[in-house]
Amino acid sequence: MFNTLKNKCKLFFLCLPCLLLWACGGPQEPLYRIGVSQCSGGYWREKQNNEMRREALLHEGVSLEFRCAVDDNARQTADIQYFMDQRVDLLVVSPHDVDALAGIVAKAYDSGIPVLLFDRYVKGDRYSAFVGGDNIGVGKIMAAYVATRLPQGGTVLELMGDIAAFVELSAERYGAKLGGDKGNITLQSFDGRYRIKRQYNESIGFDEGLRAAKALIDECLEEWSRDSPSPLRVIVEAAFQINKEGRINTNAILGLRRHK
Repeated sequence: MFNTLKNKCKLFFLCLPCLLLWACGGPQEPLYRIGVSQCSGGYWREKQNNEMRREALLHEGVSLEFRCAVDDNARQTADIQYFMDQRVDLLVVSPHDVDALAGIVAKAYDSGIPVLLFDRYVKGDRYSAFVGGDNIGVGKIMAAYVATRLPQGGTVLELMGDIAAFVELSAERYGAKLGGDKGNITLQSFDGRYRIKRQYNESIGFDEGLRAAKALIDECLEEWSRDSPSPLRVIVEAAFQINKEGRINTNAILGLRRHK
């Protein structure tokens, strides 16, 4: 009888999580599912995604799913088709190409899914709404204001925000790769009078693991020079010397690789 009671108690505790979930009604399905099709990635796009995630947290029953096409029209077409198959309640699209994506955007719109375009248009009018800045309109307003402040002409300095975001946005819009492999880039004003350079210096450092490496090297040198002095010991000791700033010369350490 004791064993039977014990088994019943085990069964009860095993089923307890399921009973609690059933009592709470189980996981709730979101009321509104939003699919976001980004044309590309990068700092600027990820910032957009994070802002959308933050806003969604303020509203109950909203779920977001993001897909990135990585500048590939075919991939973004497949992403939009995926959201259509999922029957999302709202489709948000930043199209990679105004021509290539027009067909699939129109198809999603015709299927009854509201389509919100942002940052870029597609050809045609088969979408629900567009959100984005009018760069030409903003430029005209700025030019008109400058003309009122500088009727005799003058020098205008435009202060930009994050250079990385500006470079990524410009490269994305014009389909170009800006900057070298290391990320170095030069931005120049239209008249050539002003220039901004972004340059990255290579930096190599060592952590506490270098002490362990030195200990292992010393053990090897001790074994190799047991019968006769080894010239490598002098080279190694010189490489591990501390300079006037209290640092180890990284070039000297890396130079040890030449001695085989």
